[in-house]
Amino acid sequence: MNIYGYTEGSDELLKLIDLTIQVNENELRRLAQFFLKCAESIDSDDWEHEHLSDFLNDMSFKPDIIVAK
Repeated sequence: MNIYGYTEGSDELLKLIDLTIQVNENELRRLAQFFLKCAESIDSDDWEHEHLSDFLNDMSFKPDIIVAK
C-alpha cells in the first residue's frame, strides 16, 4: 500500500509514511462504507479509482480521499 497526499496550497504530491484521520463515529462509519464499496468494485476491469466526495455526493468535502488500484 502506498499513501500520497498534498499539503494545503501545494501541487507537489508527497509519499506519506503515516496517515492520521480524526473522525467522529458517524464519519468513521461513512468512511468504512466507502472503503467497503471500493473493495467490492476494485476487481472490475473498468474500475480505476473512487473519490470519497463522489460517494458522499458532496463536492465541497475536503480533504477528499481517493482510493486507486
